[in-house]
Amino acid sequence: MILAFLLKSTACLAIFLAFYKLVLEKESIHTFKRFFLLGALITSFIIPNIVFTEYVEIASGTEINVTPMTGDLQALDSEPVAIISTSLDWEVILWSIYGIGVIIFGFRFIRHLLQIWSRIRFNPKLKENFITRVLLRQSVAPHTFFNYIFLNKKEFEEKNIPQEVLMHEEAHAKQRHSLDVLFIEMVQVFFWFNPLIYLLKSSIKLNHEFLADNAVVNSNISIPKYQHLLLSFLSKASENHHSSIKIANAIVYSSTRAERSRSIKKRFTVMKTKTSKKSIVLRSFLLLPLTTILLFGFSEKKEIPFSEKAVLEITLKSKNNVDPSLWSATKKELLKFNALAKKYNAIPVEKRKIPMDDLQTLETIYGKMNEVQKKVAQPFPECPPQNQITVELIEININNNGQLLVQDELVRLEDLKAYLSKFNNHLSFDEREKVVRSIIKVDTKTPKGVIQKVDKILMEYGCATINIVGRDNQPQSKVQHSATRQEMNEYNTLAKKYNEMDPNRMVIKNKEIKRLKELYVKMSKKQQADAEPFPNFPPPPPAPKAPEPPKNVSDTNYAANQIETIIEKQDPYDVVGKTILVNRSELPEPQMTPTYIKISEPNIATPPPPPNPISPVESIEKLAKEGADFILNGTPISAEKALEVVKNNHKINIDLRESSGEKPLVKLSVNPIHLKN
Repeated sequence: MILAFLLKSTACLAIFLAFYKLVLEKESIHTFKRFFLLGALITSFIIPNIVFTEYVEIASGTEINVTPMTGDLQALDSEPVAIISTSLDWEVILWSIYGIGVIIFGFRFIRHLLQIWSRIRFNPKLKENFITRVLLRQSVAPHTFFNYIFLNKKEFEEKNIPQEVLMHEEAHAKQRHSLDVLFIEMVQVFFWFNPLIYLLKSSIKLNHEFLADNAVVNSNISIPKYQHLLLSFLSKASENHHSSIKIANAIVYSSTRAERSRSIKKRFTVMKTKTSKKSIVLRSFLLLPLTTILLFGFSEKKEIPFSEKAVLEITLKSKNNVDPSLWSATKKELLKFNALAKKYNAIPVEKRKIPMDDLQTLETIYGKMNEVQKKVAQPFPECPPQNQITVELIEININNNGQLLVQDELVRLEDLKAYLSKFNNHLSFDEREKVVRSIIKVDTKTPKGVIQKVDKILMEYGCATINIVGRDNQPQSKVQHSATRQEMNEYNTLAKKYNEMDPNRMVIKNKEIKRLKELYVKMSKKQQADAEPFPNFPPPPPAPKAPEPPKNVSDTNYAANQIETIIEKQDPYDVVGKTILVNRSELPEPQMTPTYIKISEPNIATPPPPPNPISPVESIEKLAKEGADFILNGTPISAEKALEVVKNNHKINIDLRESSGEKPLVKLSVNPIHLKN
């Protein structure tokens, strides 16, 4: 099994690497190549583990007969089996060699990490932005590990390190190439025997150099100058100075001079290569058929025969008694089943609730039991279909100590939410808001904080009504308000419209303001918090002042006569506001006609008497229909209670003024009500 996986995985990786070398390596799509190399390694491990299952139907009437066993099963166990031993156990030898290799490469990997940690800790450092330069005494080539760049201290202080080299190493740090190197090094620890891992690691590091070179060249650096700089690291005089830690990114990373020469040539070639977008798309799409071929070529195929009408006869016969545990539940499983079944059978069926873990255990063991064991064992504890029962009324009693009695069961406040989840779990939140009612019965000294928490939990659970009832059995709270999704969308649209308007140029429609207030009142506290904020409308403009009445009626009649005279003489073609030029010679001479003003007594009709005022009882009934809130001596009461108080006490004081909320507020008091100016 392991050998087959290794062979398939190696074959997949070899095909991916061949595709990379032939199609992608010399192209200037370095970021794509980086993820391709890492993805190729991961995909080569995944494909051999994929199993395609195919169900093959057997022709009906097929009989599978098992030859009866007529021998003594105990005799088979008692007879010793001759074991032929070989001189060498190759499996043990191969696993031992593999383990030694893992230890060696693991020690090498840890040693490299410790070397880097030692260089960082015991050498001076210079931090600039996100880069930390570590100055070393020994002569080494510049190399990078994450955001640490290791440089020779003397050369750095004398500014003998070219700026292009520093830019090259900073590119390694910015693009986090050390993550790729650490990943491939850890894979090499466990797959040290696979030569393709070393080839893949070399390709990954070379592509890192492509990425860093590209970052330098794109910074308006002369390509010939940069290439000459790379060649300087290949001279024999400097060859001894290029030793760096293997898990770091160095400007010349290869271990041998020949390998360094090949990598430099490839880097020079790639620097001058520019890949067109059409070529990038074409080469990328070639991966799809390649991956598909590997998927179907190296994955596992499994055929499972099945037949609904097949006759399967398996007969076991023995001269001696055969242990029933060969085909039935064990004694330990029977004991566990009986203990659980006895525990839940003792509970009445209507109150029986079996946790899911225990129910799965009971069903698993019961499925293993044969007919004899089922007859001897405890009966299977059946549960009623409680998931379909709708609890329409939830009653919660809270005493003076803040203790809760929910549906005749004592429940802690912190467990109330979990307890309520047992009811109506087949209903959605919106369905519970239409069906479920709740009553909270409190005492005189019940803590208000507990009442508020219970009320909040019920609102989150979803109730159509939440009534808080005291000793006098009078509901102290109204119906819980909750807007539908359509109403929430309508509110958010209108509110967003007005919130985005300029406050100084706001055009307000009275109809939309009323609709906003209606929707906002329906919303619960949670919905109000999640919705758009209520628009801050400016105050309405003041009403225009009424015209001053005339001093006497005669002035009014005179004004009416003058207006009629003016309208009769007005030319309909005159333009209002336009100055008309007329020659003086054309104007008629003014006639000095005396003006007489006729003063007569006006015919003033007597105004009708005012209508009779509405009685307090009628006023209360009207406000109750409008959904007003009522307060008696500072205590909230219902509309029915307020109507009863007004009917029985004709001297009751009533204060009806607009409240800060959307509903009218009516205050009743036996004491005088003082109004503030």
